[in-house]
Amino acid sequence: MLLPSGAIRAQYQQFADWLQSQTPQHLAAKRAEADLLFHKVGITFAVYGDEAGAERLIPFDTVPRIVPADEWATLAAGLRQRVTALNRFLHDIYHGHEIVKAGLIPAEQVFANAQYQPAMQGLTLPHRIYAHITGVDLIRHADGHYYVLEDNLRVPSGVSYMLENRKMMMRLFPELFDRYAVAPVAHHPTLLLNTLRQAWLNPPEWTDTVPEVVPLGMATSPYPDRTVPKPGFEKDLAKRTLTNLYNQRPAWLAAAHAQLDAAVAAAYGWADYTADLPDDEILRRLLALNLERSGGG
Repeated sequence: MLLPSGAIRAQYQQFADWLQSQTPQHLAAKRAEADLLFHKVGITFAVYGDEAGAERLIPFDTVPRIVPADEWATLAAGLRQRVTALNRFLHDIYHGHEIVKAGLIPAEQVFANAQYQPAMQGLTLPHRIYAHITGVDLIRHADGHYYVLEDNLRVPSGVSYMLENRKMMMRLFPELFDRYAVAPVAHHPTLLLNTLRQAWLNPPEWTDTVPEVVPLGMATSPYPDRTVPKPGFEKDLAKRTLTNLYNQRPAWLAAAHAQLDAAVAAAYGWADYTADLPDDEILRRLLALNLERSGGG
C-alpha cells in the first residue's frame, strides 16, 4: 500500500481515503463477522507438520492487494509463458530428454527424483498438458518488481480462499467496488472446468478454437475460447463425453480411481481399507468422522 518513502501508491489512494473514514471499532467488527462466516461455511485450512492438527480460519485482511490492470496484464502473460514452459519441460523429460542432453539440468536431479515416474516414459498426453492446474506463488519485492516464490504443480489449493475472500469483501465492503473497476473472479470455476474438459474431451486433431466474443466496455474477453469440431469430426466429438468415458471404464481410469480411493482411505487413517469395503461401512465411518469434527459425536 505504501512506497518505501511512506507515500501512498497511486492505486491505493482511493482506498486510503476510504480507510481513513472508518473507525477501528467498525473494521474490527467486520473482521469478526468475516471470521464467523468463514467458520460457519467451513472455509479453513490445515498447516502441514502441525502436530496439533487443528484447522485454522483463512486470514481475512481488510487491506486488499490491488494490482493495476497494466501490471496484471504483464504478470498474466508471463505466468502463461511460465506454465507453458513447465509443461514442455515435463513432456521433454518423459520423451527426448533434450534438456538433460544439453546439460542444463543434471540427469540425477530428474531420474533420481522420488517424483519421477518411469511408467510415464513415452506417454504423450492430450495437448501435451501434464499440469492442468498450476499454483504460482508470487511476491512483490521492495524493489517494486514481482518474483516467483515457487511453482505448485500438484493439484494446488488456494483458489477457494481467493474466491471466498472476494465474496466476503463484496459482502462486507460493497462501497469499495463502486470506487474501483475490479476484475471478476467468479468465473474461475468455468475456466477450471474448461481446462479439464479440454485436456481429454477435445483432442487437438479433432478441434479448433474460436475466440470468445468480447463484452462491451472490455478490451478482452474474460471467458475462454470456444472449442468447435473440425470438419468431419462432429459425430466423434459429440460422443466424446465424460459420461461415455466413465461408462467405458478404461483400465487407466479404473486404476486411477483405485489409487485415489486408497489415498483417501489412508488420509482418514483407515489402515484396514480394501476395495471390497462395503459402501454402508464407508458411509458409517464418514458419518462418525463428520459428527466428531462438528462436536456432535
